[in-house]
Amino acid sequence: MKTKLAVAIVLILVLSGLIAGYNYFIGPIVPVQTGVPSQTEAPSQTGGESVEAGVNYLETAKAIYSYIETQRKSDGFYVYSSNCNDESCSFFNQSYETGNTWPAYAAVSLYGATGDGAYLDRARRDADLMIEHCGKDPTECITVAYQINDLYAATGDKKYLDFIVSEADALEAISDEDYLRVTDSSMLFAVDSLQLADAYKLTGEQRYLDSSLRKLQTIDEVFSVEDRKITVYERDGRKFNVYSCWPELARMHLYGATGDAKYLSQAKEFADGMRVQDNVHQLWFMTDIQPCIDVYQQLGAATGDPMYGEGADSMVRHVIAKYWDSSASPKVSGNNAIKSSVDKDHSLITDSSYMVYLLSNVRSGVSV
Repeated sequence: MKTKLAVAIVLILVLSGLIAGYNYFIGPIVPVQTGVPSQTEAPSQTGGESVEAGVNYLETAKAIYSYIETQRKSDGFYVYSSNCNDESCSFFNQSYETGNTWPAYAAVSLYGATGDGAYLDRARRDADLMIEHCGKDPTECITVAYQINDLYAATGDKKYLDFIVSEADALEAISDEDYLRVTDSSMLFAVDSLQLADAYKLTGEQRYLDSSLRKLQTIDEVFSVEDRKITVYERDGRKFNVYSCWPELARMHLYGATGDAKYLSQAKEFADGMRVQDNVHQLWFMTDIQPCIDVYQQLGAATGDPMYGEGADSMVRHVIAKYWDSSASPKVSGNNAIKSSVDKDHSLITDSSYMVYLLSNVRSGVSV
């Protein structure tokens, strides 16, 4: 069991883009700064307007999705990375069956934004192939199920609900102690928490809610000690540490699943205190930036406060300006992918897919 779990965790770390995030440990780190003024542009006033001259949110999402489609192989799975051209790159010539969860996430979000059934067909195509693979060993697929929630919502197809529940069961069967033997990531526990919260919302099973809350408690108890933190910036005595937005994303999912306003208040307190939109230029990795955009979009949808939607838009514009390797403004090869980090050339289908999802939900927010 432990060997299988270790293999599963490695796959999850890769598929969440987490290995790229570990460059915080081994690469140059932005010095901790306090009270740094914003370097982002003033927010646009209307969702869907241009991010920069001639670029539209939805058209940008479609262009990035077109890149993702170029990565699809004849067997239906995806080449995981681009501009990762030799064996010194961790992702060189790699493909992961569970990686299909991310293009499916991107495609169903475009279906929601456009109503184009072709995107829904592609989402089902990619998800169905992955689910068939995961049937061989659900342990391999823990923590890649929450991206299927939107596909279940769009289709009502019970096989997607069954997959989400079966993966929640597989996840719940693994003790936190075993998890901690093979990973040292608060991000992973937060993703587990949000996935279990979603399973609770779909089924009403109290055990999933209990497990979700236990995962957040583990973050508070295990990952709160100083030697497990890497601080990126400080503001008014608060610290933004690596992966800080992931637990807040879990809280937003818990709010959506339970209606308990305390989870919304906690996420609001974090966003109001850290002002990520004013400090996004200090974040180097998509694994930190994208979940913050997600939190702000969901806060905007939940509260109706335009401040959060504007903050999300501001971060989106930063990503498009600095990380989108567009054909019109190449950063590396002009293939329309999203670069995974500011100081590396490679792009991963996780980050590009997540950006399609976020661009498809600009200003409107997301129902969780």
